[in-house]
This record gives sequence, C-alpha cells and structure tokens, in this order.
Amino acid sequence: MNLLLINNPGVIFAWLWIAVLLPLAYGAISVLVHRIVTGSFPALDRFGLTSELPAGFNLWQTSLAWVLTFGIGEESGWRGFLLPELSRGRSLFGSALIVAAVWMLWHLPAFGFNDNYLHMGFGVIGWAISLTYGSVVLAWICEGSRWSIIPVILWHGIFDTLTASDQAAEVMAMVCSMLVIIQGVLLMRSMGRRPNA
Repeated sequence: MNLLLINNPGVIFAWLWIAVLLPLAYGAISVLVHRIVTGSFPALDRFGLTSELPAGFNLWQTSLAWVLTFGIGEESGWRGFLLPELSRGRSLFGSALIVAAVWMLWHLPAFGFNDNYLHMGFGVIGWAISLTYGSVVLAWICEGSRWSIIPVILWHGIFDTLTASDQAAEVMAMVCSMLVIIQGVLLMRSMGRRPNA
C-alpha cells in the first residue's frame, strides 16, 4: 500500500485529478438526466446532503464523512491490501472481481438494518452489478496511481456524496451507477489480458 505521494508524485498527482474528475463528470451527467426525466434540476441547496448523517451537515461535512468512513474505511482494506495481494500472478480484472465478491459479502449485515438495503428488492441485482464494475474502475485507478490508495479514497468519497444524497434517489444514483458500469465494461477487456507483476 502506497499512502504517500513519494513514489512518483507526478503520476499520483495525475491520478488524483482523474479520481476527482470522473465522479464529478458522472454527477454532471446525472444532473442533466435528472432535468430531462423530472423536468427540473436538483435543488442546489440540498445537493449531496443526506438524512443518514446528523442534521445541519453541509455539503463539505457530508463529503468529508464519506471520505473518512467509506473512503478510508473500505479502500484501505479493498484496494490498499486485498487487491495488490490478489493481483500477484492474476490479471487486474480477475483480482477486481474477487475483491467485488468480498466487498459484497462485507455489505451483507446492512441488509438486516439499513432501510436502503432492506427495500432494495430486485434492485439488489443492479447494486451487485454496479459494485462489481465499481471494483473494476477502482482497480484501474489504483494500479494507474502505482497502488496509491489516496485517489481511490477520494473517488469513493465523492461518488458516495453524489449517490447517497437524499435527492439522488430518484434518478442521480441510477445514472451515476450506470456510468460506472459502462466505464467498467470498457476497461475490463484490456485489464483481463494484462497479467500483473
């Protein structure tokens, strides 16, 4: 795991930009689709906010909460430890699929208490596909940044800010997830052919 920006800082800096701009691009597209589908733009004063966090949190506090919890909390294990270990002798794509399976199992307890998971129904299929291709995209970012987890922490935190907000439930979360799936499908062929050292 390479947490610091000391191993080729130029490469890591470029991937930091990629990791920030990708979910922001998903968000911009999802806002436009929201406008087309619902006839109005999402309320900017509520953008990114969620009832899952304490009342009074603003966009920056919400984003920081997602970066610290799901970003650092999950990515230190999945892309910081498990992915590099699995990718020794396996393709990056195959390793990303194994991480996705473990990541899904990690979420199983949430199906017993979290309302979003409890009411998912057949939507669990879309959730599993999205999480799988999210693992592919994050593996690509992690490898590209020379195994630094800072870019994937930021990507995960920004993505959760966009998709876990209350106003994302109608359209935005679905569009963001679809864009991740499309990107993952485009990446998987080259990743599957490339064995890692």
